[in-house]
Amino acid sequence: MPEQNARLAAMFREDAEGMIELLHLIAARIGRAENPQESIDQAFRYAHSIRSEASFLRYGGIVAAARDVERILRRCREAGKAAAPDSQALSDAVVALDHALSGLEPTSASDGSATVRNSLAEEAHLLDSPLDAVRLERLRASRIRGEQLFLLRCRVDEIPEMVAPRLYLVIGNLEKAANVIDTLPRLDGLIDGVNRIEVLCALAGGPEELRRAVAVDAVEQVEIEPLDYGELDPIDPGEYRSGMMVQADRITLSMETRRYEQLCLHADELTHQLAEIVERDRGALKSLSRESRLRFELTERLADSLATTIRATSFVAARTILDPLPTVVRRIARDAGKQVRVRVSAADVSLFLPVADIVRDILLHLVRNAVDHGIEAPAERRAAGKPETGVIEISVEAQHPDTVLRVHDDGRGIPAQARGAGGSLWEVISAPGFTTAGADSDASGEGVGLDVVRYSVERVLSGGVELESEVGRGCRFAIRIPTVGRPLSVLVARSSNRFVAIPAAYVFDRFVIDMAQVTRDSAGALHYRYGDETVPLRSLDADGVKASEGVPLHGLLLAVGANRQLVVVNDVVGEETVMRDVQVRDSVFSQSVNQSVSLFLPLRYL
Repeated sequence: MPEQNARLAAMFREDAEGMIELLHLIAARIGRAENPQESIDQAFRYAHSIRSEASFLRYGGIVAAARDVERILRRCREAGKAAAPDSQALSDAVVALDHALSGLEPTSASDGSATVRNSLAEEAHLLDSPLDAVRLERLRASRIRGEQLFLLRCRVDEIPEMVAPRLYLVIGNLEKAANVIDTLPRLDGLIDGVNRIEVLCALAGGPEELRRAVAVDAVEQVEIEPLDYGELDPIDPGEYRSGMMVQADRITLSMETRRYEQLCLHADELTHQLAEIVERDRGALKSLSRESRLRFELTERLADSLATTIRATSFVAARTILDPLPTVVRRIARDAGKQVRVRVSAADVSLFLPVADIVRDILLHLVRNAVDHGIEAPAERRAAGKPETGVIEISVEAQHPDTVLRVHDDGRGIPAQARGAGGSLWEVISAPGFTTAGADSDASGEGVGLDVVRYSVERVLSGGVELESEVGRGCRFAIRIPTVGRPLSVLVARSSNRFVAIPAAYVFDRFVIDMAQVTRDSAGALHYRYGDETVPLRSLDADGVKASEGVPLHGLLLAVGANRQLVVVNDVVGEETVMRDVQVRDSVFSQSVNQSVSLFLPLRYL
């Protein structure tokens, strides 16, 4: 039996960690009143499963913590929603359950002699009964998104007390990997005496993703059957409306970053080109016929609308960046033996997509540092008269013309001896190589981190950082990011005696020029044999590139649509992200060479 008990304990920890992560996410959804009844039912299933399994294994502390979660959920279920106090209480109760699991000390277990009946008879199937309105709407939403539809069946071969938790874990994994439309048996309540389950789900990927999701110990006989939407989703022809996507309030497009950056550049350039025509040829425009003037004015409006639409649809809600952070923090804290609660606030703030990626990295660096260096271990916090659980608060707010990120922890603060002399506190701790970490720290403290944050904020985003720290009271970071301008990936190259930045979205290859591949046509134009094709060869300077003896020239293969051209330069400094003010058309500031450089846009020449 000891061997079996050890296996069951390991299984329980795996199950409980996965379900608690889901409980954290669901608690956040309940707090935001997103599908409250469904979210409450989901959370209740996971809490009950953890309590049942912990009771079987005689983990009293976990049983009590899970019961507290159930008590709050029961109150929410009766009210049909979670009032603000219950929402906070639920979040705190899930944190307490997480902490109870962290301090798990296994005891003895029973022999599990009960039997499990297979209540899903062979003739009973999920597709035998029609879907209700809620599940039919889920199905249609998945169809509109273009997802594939699958029916998954599996069986759990385990002692009775462990079956239900295993099935809940399977459903939890599937809910993270796919859109679960329906299950048999229905999981509205509790599963009792069932060891088989059927799941109707849809996802953008294929069956291999579903197999990974159910690759759980004791789960056997996994069958995945692709289905046709037409069999399950009858649509009344009268619902179709001419010229409209049926029931599609929004669509999602997938686009390579390279294509997206090209689209932004093309829209900006179209607006600039039309503005230049108006400025340079104002008199000639007045001489156009009335019909031609109206067409030109319409073209201007369309160009402006296109640029505005691209920018307006290129934003992401800040909350999509913040929501995963609590999960990251809990995992880091758990590994470090610390207890941390995360509070997130983002209101209705949105971030430009390329900026959002940089902001995500900045926040990850800051919360890792807060957990690793700031938040103390429970015993140290008790000795300092603090609650055992540390708190990290993260917020994003709009303060025109900036977006402000704030990260505050209630940890130990920055030690006085680490502050150094000269310069602000931020300048000292963000200097390359600065660290306060011990040699045994895995999460951070390798002399990098805050210097990366500083570079991203100040150099890439042209923003600034304010830092306040009080020993024993924690740190407060306030990061201001201008909302004007947009990040642009560029390749900085030297051509003769000047530097030039070329948008990386147009650069498809770079290599040392082989002079034997250079040819000249009958008109005297230079070309380069590139693989099986010949492409035009040009210099960025009117006088051509002056090569140094023994130093090779470099070629950059540029492409705009089907048009390709090879640009020759002396050397490539490197690739970097710059902030481009769309009102400043022909130059950007390069951190690589610490000066303003010309911006070369191939679309003007190709």
